[in-house]
Amino acid sequence: NKFSPELLGRYAGVGLAVQRGMRALLVTPISLGRDHYTFALGFAEGQNEAEEARLIMQDVVPTLRPLLRRMRDGEAADLFKRAVEASSDGVIITEVDPGNSQGPVVQYVNDAFLAQTGFSREEIIGQAPQFLPHSDGSGLARDGSHVSPAAGGYARQEARIYRRDGSFFWGDLTTSPMADATGWLTHWVTIQRDVTTQKNAAASLAEREAYFRHFFEQNPTPMWLFDVQSLAFLDVNQAAVAAYG
Repeated sequence: NKFSPELLGRYAGVGLAVQRGMRALLVTPISLGRDHYTFALGFAEGQNEAEEARLIMQDVVPTLRPLLRRMRDGEAADLFKRAVEASSDGVIITEVDPGNSQGPVVQYVNDAFLAQTGFSREEIIGQAPQFLPHSDGSGLARDGSHVSPAAGGYARQEARIYRRDGSFFWGDLTTSPMADATGWLTHWVTIQRDVTTQKNAAASLAEREAYFRHFFEQNPTPMWLFDVQSLAFLDVNQAAVAAYG
């Protein structure tokens, strides 16, 4: 007839039941893998239907398990969606077989993708992946046609991606297959990273290296490179060859 303070402190639901006038609780555990739940029936003072309640719980628990599983999966899906939305990389998910003659279509894009391309979500959703062209005028392979799902593979490519206003940025794209619980391929997910800064830095470095290579090779003064530890020659220019043979 009484609930101990320890029980009230350990189980928040017991305290709530007491506040609502419950004088007894019939509790059964429900486990889903490493997740554990409890289902409880409360009885007000004067009620004595424990056996009937026990039979009800036997019928209810098998129904609750799939409901709790869907709730848990829904929470995981919500966490995944929030993580994708928080990403600074563009994410585009393409449905493999939407059931129409158009072929694969874009089903989802995150805010970072919209910020990268300048398109609105309404302009992208439902379009073929080839809707966004790259430098040679063809569509990027965001439909997974260049990936072998049987090998569990993914594909990576780098291309100039044109924005809605006609400007472009360098994108590093990684496309991977997504399967359902049965292993059936359902979607392709592409991560699109803006690598314009890195690309420009690499081009600038290559330009400087080409300049100094030309300066070294065409200089009329004999020049050479050597290892400071071994003193072995690493390179010499044509003027050094002509001067020293």
